[in-house]
Amino acid sequence: MKRSDMIAYYKKFYHPGNAFLVISGNFKIATAKKLISKFFDANPKTKANPYPNTKLSQRSFDIN
Repeated sequence: MKRSDMIAYYKKFYHPGNAFLVISGNFKIATAKKLISKFFDANPKTKANPYPNTKLSQRSFDIN
């Protein structure tokens, strides 16, 4: 895989609507929001979701 392949993948599939951002620990909410705004573009250049909607078929699970 080449660098150009990774960039193409990122441009095709990355979108804030397709991602989760999880933060934890001792932080100030205002500081976190400021950094999120700075590093996560509010106007992405990709479409929201290149994958078709799917339905989950699993109704329950067994831990044992």
